[in-house]
Amino acid sequence: MIIRNAHFRLIYQRPIIIKGEEISKEMARYLKIDSVMDDGLSSEELKERIDAIKIDESNNAILVIPYIDHTAGISFHLLATASLIHDSVNIFKREDSVMMNIRKDHKVNDLEFEYLENLNVNDDFDLDDYTEAMEIADSYSDNDEIEQLRSIGDLDQFRHEDYPDDVEVLFYKEGLQIEKMWVRYERIIDMPLIEGRLLNQPYQDFGVGAGDAVRFFPYRVDDDIVLICNLDDE
Repeated sequence: MIIRNAHFRLIYQRPIIIKGEEISKEMARYLKIDSVMDDGLSSEELKERIDAIKIDESNNAILVIPYIDHTAGISFHLLATASLIHDSVNIFKREDSVMMNIRKDHKVNDLEFEYLENLNVNDDFDLDDYTEAMEIADSYSDNDEIEQLRSIGDLDQFRHEDYPDDVEVLFYKEGLQIEKMWVRYERIIDMPLIEGRLLNQPYQDFGVGAGDAVRFFPYRVDDDIVLICNLDDE
């Protein structure tokens, strides 16, 4: 499956292997840069060391744990680089302590991935070795209310493809045209009332602007549901 086509709930907090020789070699180089850093080196000497870094040519995949950064959207915490051949993967053991996060952008959006659990992994690999790194990814989900909102399937049709915590809301105020704007939800007031931050600057004078706290709720219109912020009720 392609990353772009995977609904966030299909990959959220599940270890996956992303296939891609270019990004694998790039990440392998980043991870090794830490080992050549030295405060006593001149910029020219440091460049020479970086240029001399050797990368295993079999690098063609990365092992990541997907998570959601509330403000930066779908992201991937790098656990290790790997070599993937058919359904067998060799995870390269890391010797560094570098923390690396990858955003869901052009680098990975069009790459294929496999669930780690569906692959044959080298015998000396132990996912428990990456407990600390996985806990870092888990730390982005320590807000129970946001986690509850992420789990609501009825909100899925309104979510941004790359920023699942951002939803499209219709803003209504008597005398003005309805405007559709993005809101980043933050907490549950009293279901179904939800509070979030307005991300757009309205074209009309709704009395609110980008960055303001607003409240919205799902509203059924015939067989459809829309998200409404009724500013006449404010």
